[in-house]
Amino acid sequence: MQKRKKFFVMLLAVLLVFSGVVACSKDESGKSEPASDAAASTTNNSATEQAEPEPLEPVTLKILVPGDKPNNLGEVLAEAEKRMADTLNVKLDMTFVGWADYGKKLQVSLAAGEDYDLVFDAPWNIQTAMIQAGYYEPLEALLDKYGPTIKSSRPEQMWEANKLFGKVYGIPLGVYNVSGRGYYIRKDLREKLGIPPIQTWDDFEKFLYAVKENEPKISPIHPGGLDLVSFQLLADQDTHIKNFWGGYTLYYKNNDGKAYNMFEERDPKFWEAILTVRKWFTDKIIDQDVLASGSGVEAFKAGKAASASANGFDLPKAVVDALKSVDPAAEAEFVTFFDKNKKMVSDFKQWNFMHVPVSSKNKERAIMFLNWANEKENYDLLAYGIEGKHWEAVGTDAYKELDELYPWFPYAWIWNPESNRENAAQSEEIRGWNLWSKDPNNFIEDKLTGFTFDDTKVKAESEQVAALFSAISGPLFYGTVDPEKTWEEYKEKAAPFTKKVQEEAQRQIDEFLQNKQ
Repeated sequence: MQKRKKFFVMLLAVLLVFSGVVACSKDESGKSEPASDAAASTTNNSATEQAEPEPLEPVTLKILVPGDKPNNLGEVLAEAEKRMADTLNVKLDMTFVGWADYGKKLQVSLAAGEDYDLVFDAPWNIQTAMIQAGYYEPLEALLDKYGPTIKSSRPEQMWEANKLFGKVYGIPLGVYNVSGRGYYIRKDLREKLGIPPIQTWDDFEKFLYAVKENEPKISPIHPGGLDLVSFQLLADQDTHIKNFWGGYTLYYKNNDGKAYNMFEERDPKFWEAILTVRKWFTDKIIDQDVLASGSGVEAFKAGKAASASANGFDLPKAVVDALKSVDPAAEAEFVTFFDKNKKMVSDFKQWNFMHVPVSSKNKERAIMFLNWANEKENYDLLAYGIEGKHWEAVGTDAYKELDELYPWFPYAWIWNPESNRENAAQSEEIRGWNLWSKDPNNFIEDKLTGFTFDDTKVKAESEQVAALFSAISGPLFYGTVDPEKTWEEYKEKAAPFTKKVQEEAQRQIDEFLQNKQ
């Protein structure tokens, strides 16, 4: 720690002597850019003596992220501030907003000019619109000057793939090249019903129907929050179908650089997934209150569902502990239907990003803090909590959670592949899946890696499609409505708008591919 502190002081000395005291200059739009003044350095007769840097003024960084405030966060942040006291001189003011309300809170806050210094956003949230509206600072210059560890902790491939409109507007938060998908299963019920370990989708379906016939007090599956249609398609390793716009209304497949229109060419895999979910709902396999009863994971933890959709290759300790608190005899396991023998198409994009708002008055210090936070020792603190109390190291690349839990949430602000540790409590199978998804050699590069669709010219049409799909997506993807009738009604309203979006998208794709050659 002392070596790190001395290095940081020397780094600040170099910055102050050769670049001048860091200041902010604002243009009329409110953007801040690093400014440097010529600084005269004085030396004494000793060639080895160095000038002492002036201490940085104290700064409180305001950070906006989604989710619930983690238990024990206060003591973790206090330790972080203690470590930074003689170097960065930063305090952290974190605001947590529920997932359902986060996008609106983010947009309203930045539109009102609230002085957040770091904010979470994502392509699935409102990231593209916020960049187009000019709310986020381009980060190349700041990262070059203040973020060497941020840059080195992510491979160049990740940086290139996650540029937006040709620039680095956000720091990618992620480790894996595919978003893992699977299911939490009640292992004790599976064994009670005499069903062998689940290996295939057909095995899974047999388990669900056996639960329905023999365990009437529990729902076979609750997919709330993580719909089963998308889950089936995200694991497609044959045609590589991918959503492009409006919940697969426009989609990619076969890695051929084309934007397909589901109204004109209904993909068989998509429709088979829709029909499967509808059948499961009408057969009472899916929880009948799926649209109103919230998270499927919460239902599984409460012992109300025999299975639930799981986001990632993971079986968190919090899920296991919660389940055992309501039924000590209950056991959980994780299954997935990906195939390691088949390569997947990946654009190497991450799903989460950390941004510096244009309105921030502390842009330099925000990047300096994230650089500090991406260093292994500090990452361990912020990602896993206080060592010896919340966690303990297992080698250099794994960790074990201890009884006093500090919930894991680096995905919201610091996640990177260089510092990440795998959870040693996970089964060998789960760890294997995570290592598989981390290795870029297991993937085929998407032709459209680096492409970002700009809907400016079809803004009205894209908003119409989004609004129309939003009205039917839940019922359609959870099987609560007749799919043919619902789809035809949606098609009648959305098809003209979708065609215009498709044509503009294909024009941009063709131009992108031509320039890429």
